[in-house]
Amino acid sequence: MAIPVQQIDKKTGDLEIIRGLGGLDVGDHSKPQLLTIPSELLLEISRWAITGGLSSAMTPLQLGGICRSWRELVFQCYELWQSIDVFLYKSGVWTQISLLEEWVERTGDHPFSLSISAPRFRDSTVYERIIQILQNNSSQITTLKILMGRDFFYAFDETETAHYSWPLLTDITLRADHQFTPGRGTVHFGGANAPPRLTSATFGMFHISKVSLAWASLLNLHLHAALARQIYEAMSLAKRLQTLTLSGVWLDTFRITSITTSHSLRRLAVLPKGERTFGWGCRDAFESLRLPALESLEIDRGHVRSPGYRPTFALYSLILRSQCSLVDLSIARTRVHESLFIETLILLPSLRSLRLIDNIWMDDDYALQDSAIFDAITHEIHNHQLIVPNLEKFTFKGDAVSFSPDVVMGFLAARWDAGSGESRLQSASIQAEGPNWDIKEVNLATIEGWRERGYTVSIA
Repeated sequence: MAIPVQQIDKKTGDLEIIRGLGGLDVGDHSKPQLLTIPSELLLEISRWAITGGLSSAMTPLQLGGICRSWRELVFQCYELWQSIDVFLYKSGVWTQISLLEEWVERTGDHPFSLSISAPRFRDSTVYERIIQILQNNSSQITTLKILMGRDFFYAFDETETAHYSWPLLTDITLRADHQFTPGRGTVHFGGANAPPRLTSATFGMFHISKVSLAWASLLNLHLHAALARQIYEAMSLAKRLQTLTLSGVWLDTFRITSITTSHSLRRLAVLPKGERTFGWGCRDAFESLRLPALESLEIDRGHVRSPGYRPTFALYSLILRSQCSLVDLSIARTRVHESLFIETLILLPSLRSLRLIDNIWMDDDYALQDSAIFDAITHEIHNHQLIVPNLEKFTFKGDAVSFSPDVVMGFLAARWDAGSGESRLQSASIQAEGPNWDIKEVNLATIEGWRERGYTVSIA
C-alpha cells in the first residue's frame, strides 16, 4: 500500500462504487444501505480495495475518510495497515513522513512490512527521521526494503544499528543509487541481535562484505550492479545459499586465484540490468565456480554483440567441472558456440526443460548455425541414447532464423513418431521469423495430429 503525496488517480471498476459511498449522508435515513452493511462485509471490501485487483489502489487512510463507520472499522483493524510502501517526494516529504509515522502507529504491536524509496535529500534531518522510525519499530518489521541515495546509508552507518533488534525480519533489500562503501566498516543487521529468521536478501550497489548479517541462515540472495568478486564473497559468507540471482554484474580488476565451491546452491540466474550485463570479459568468474548441487540455470544477456565477437560465457566449463545434474536450462540473448553447447547437452541427461530465446549461434568460423541445435538433438546419438533423453519441455524463439519449419518438424517427429515410445517430450513451443520460415498446410495437419495425441505444441 503506497502512501500518496496527493489524491490518487481515479480507477475504473468496482473501486468507483466504494468511492461513491463517500458521497452518502450517513444521517440520511432514506439511504440506509451503508448503515446496514455488516462489519464483516465492510472489512472484506476494505481488504479487497487495499490488496486485491489493482495494485496500491487505495490506502486505509483513504477508506477511513469515507465516513465515521468506515473510519472506526479501518482504524481498529491492524491487518489493513501491515504493508507500507512509500515513495518520498522532495515536495511534501514532511507530510509524507508524518503520515508514515501515523501509519506505523496504527499497526500497534503487530508485525508489518516496510518499503521506502526516495531521491537524495540535502536536508539530513529527513534521513534522521526515517532512521528513527526504523530504530523504534525494528522489532515489528518482517520485510524491509530501502531504495535510497547513498547519503542515507552513510547516515544509517553512523547510527548504532548493531543495537537494533530484528527478531521477525525474513527479507531485506538495500539498494543505493551509487556504489556504497560504509565509512566505519559495516552496516549492521547482525551481531548479537542478528535476525534469526532472515532467509532472503537483495543488495544493489553494495559491497556485501561490508554488511553484517546472519549470513549463515541466508538461503536466497539477489545482487544488483555488483562487482564480479562479490559472487565469491557471497558463497563464502552464505554457506547454505540455495538461489543466487545476479543482475548486471560488473567486471573489475579482481583476479580469481582459487576454486570456489558451493554444495548448497540449486539455482543460478544471470540477468541483465539496462546496459549492464554479466559476461563481457568475465569468463574466468564462472570457470572457477563449482556448483555440484545446481539444478536450474538461467542466462539472459539482455543484448548481444555482432557474431564477430567470441562467446564469453563459460557454460561448458561450469557444467563439466561442477558435475551437476541440471534439470532446467534457459539461455536468452547470448552468443552461443554451437559445438560446445551440444557437448554441454551431452553432459546433461537429467535435463527436463530447455529454453533458447533470441540467441546468436556460431561455429568455430563465426558462421551463423542456428539450425544445428535441432539437428543435434534430433540425430546425434551418444552411447546409443538421444541427447537430453529426459527432455519434457522445449522452447525456441528466433527473430531471424535461416532454416525452414521442416527442421523443427523433423526434430519433433524423431521424438514423437519414432515408435519407440521412449520420448518424454510433452511440450514444444517454437516461434521464428526468417526468409525460409513458411509453415505449410501439411505441417499444420501434422501439428494437429500431435495435439490429438495429447502433446502440447505451438509453432508460429
